[in-house]
Amino acid sequence: MLEGPDGGKAGRATAVGSETLESLQPEAAAIRAQVEKILASKPFLNAERLKRFLRFIVDQTLQGQADRLKEYLIATEVFDRKDTFDPRLHSIVRVEATNLRSKLKEYYENEGATEPVLIDLAKGRYAVAFRLRKPSSCAAATPSAEIAAPASRQGVEPAAKRVLRYAALLARWARSRKALVVFALLAGLAAILAHFWPTRFSRPAHLGEAVRSIAVIPFKPLAAEAGDVYLEFGMADALITRLSNLQQITVRPTAAVLKYTGPGHDPLAAGQALKVDAVLDGKVQRSGDRIRVTVQLVRVRDGAPLWAETFDEKFTHIFAVQDSISRQVVQALMLKLTGEEPIRLAKHYTKNTEAYELYLKGRYHLETKGSPEGWKKSVEYFQQAIEKDPGYALAYAGLADSYSMGHFWGAPPAAQKEAVSKARGAARKALQMDAQLAEAHISLGQIHFRYDWNWRDAEREFQRALDLNPNHPLAHQHYGAYLTAMGRHDEAIAELKRAQELDPLSLTVNATSAWIFVQARRYDQGIEQYRKTIELDPNFAAAHQYLAGTYESKGMWDEAIAEHIKARSLQGHSAETLAVFRATYQASGIRGIWRKELALALEQARRQYDPSDRIPKYYTMLGEKDAAFEWLEKAYADRLPVAG
Repeated sequence: MLEGPDGGKAGRATAVGSETLESLQPEAAAIRAQVEKILASKPFLNAERLKRFLRFIVDQTLQGQADRLKEYLIATEVFDRKDTFDPRLHSIVRVEATNLRSKLKEYYENEGATEPVLIDLAKGRYAVAFRLRKPSSCAAATPSAEIAAPASRQGVEPAAKRVLRYAALLARWARSRKALVVFALLAGLAAILAHFWPTRFSRPAHLGEAVRSIAVIPFKPLAAEAGDVYLEFGMADALITRLSNLQQITVRPTAAVLKYTGPGHDPLAAGQALKVDAVLDGKVQRSGDRIRVTVQLVRVRDGAPLWAETFDEKFTHIFAVQDSISRQVVQALMLKLTGEEPIRLAKHYTKNTEAYELYLKGRYHLETKGSPEGWKKSVEYFQQAIEKDPGYALAYAGLADSYSMGHFWGAPPAAQKEAVSKARGAARKALQMDAQLAEAHISLGQIHFRYDWNWRDAEREFQRALDLNPNHPLAHQHYGAYLTAMGRHDEAIAELKRAQELDPLSLTVNATSAWIFVQARRYDQGIEQYRKTIELDPNFAAAHQYLAGTYESKGMWDEAIAEHIKARSLQGHSAETLAVFRATYQASGIRGIWRKELALALEQARRQYDPSDRIPKYYTMLGEKDAAFEWLEKAYADRLPVAG
């Protein structure tokens, strides 16, 4: 697929009047031929580095990978920089891009002055645009237009090609007004054929509009009495992991679909709530050494079935079943795999079914429990999976996630240090086995960011994760949190906007988006986003708590107290405690509340370790700066994530 400079599909050319079919409807081959002419020209004669640069960005754009063209990727792939390259510190890519634009300008002003295909690198971008030069032989032609046919239209059908060829021949010999009218009519007919032919005859009639987003709903049991929650969750999770490697579609993450676990959920209603074009819904049952799976792909808009299949295999063939489902979904959606996507789609991380079952249990507890007990249980299962298969990279990645979660929950300093060390080791082990595991890069990025405070390496890991999987909402979320900590708020907001597009119902993604607005001092936007988060789940106590803090930042004390009370109610505080809270506010105002909250926090800190930032926060709000700095120093020494 040919891509425009923004990574999207560029519009088809409308200018006509050139003498060859290629200049009317350039294909990838014509563009590549133009590249070779450019590279052989005088401006590029001794510019080997620029040759590599141009060839690389053209290839990536033609392969539909324009959104991957970031400074880090270009520096490491083209200019042989090490993986520690930091684009903020080194400007080689920007400098060479400027040189490349200058060379292209020189070429088209001299040797390439009459070339019909223009290759342009816009300032501030690394994806190239392909344009047609305005034909000099047709005064009525439209100005230069970007050209790039979608994959389904590359190679116009023979009938349309014949019409175009005859039209070009007519233009050669005919110069009369009547001949030009005929030519224009024929060219218009050719455009109509080129537009409608692929739609009518290349795409299955049942598919209609292209499917751009999909949700894989947790599988259900074929028989209620024979349910296996780990297997049902695991089938969906495995397919989500595989399909997420495809950049042409957006796949809702596992966390987004968990609420649809169990019987009684309508897959179409789930698809509508998740804002996707199609849902993959299935049932599974294991009986002895056999597994039976029924699965269907359904369009959400009208419930039309796009594909369905039944599998009855030995359980040891479960990976082959997953392969077949993934492959047939790709075929049903008419997706064209590029680069390493076919390899990733069919990649098996283990052949050991016992290790796989243990891994499923680890993933289940990691994703569904949301508590220290659940994360500890996931650690046990991932470790058992690794014992069964020491080469199981995904299990190491899961182990890294579990240990990281334990750290960020707020363990005492010694336990934090141990958990982080184990998380770091597991993530690095996973990447030694498979350097393309986006999840392991995210874990490592979190460790560098939250615990090491190694900003450069944190950004490198987050960017690498997004290079590998641009549709990973967690990568966008964590990278956004990093960016706002660096004071790069506009970039952070953009990352969270993308995370919300990928996982619109995620409470943590939506709450993080609100938090970033607050950090950027955009309080009104933060309040609005917290309210939207609460609309998704009115019982989300953390959103109420953070909304209360935002109201305090604006001096909206009554609203802040109402949200504090709501949060405490959801956290299980007694009616008597809430009554005392209200009475304190009525008697002493907001400062009375701060003093009472400070006293409670200090009392709790004397009894047990408190990983929060409450104490320095209340000292600051009360104007007691020396005490605030004393507690901030303690938070720094303990390497609290908040202090980082």
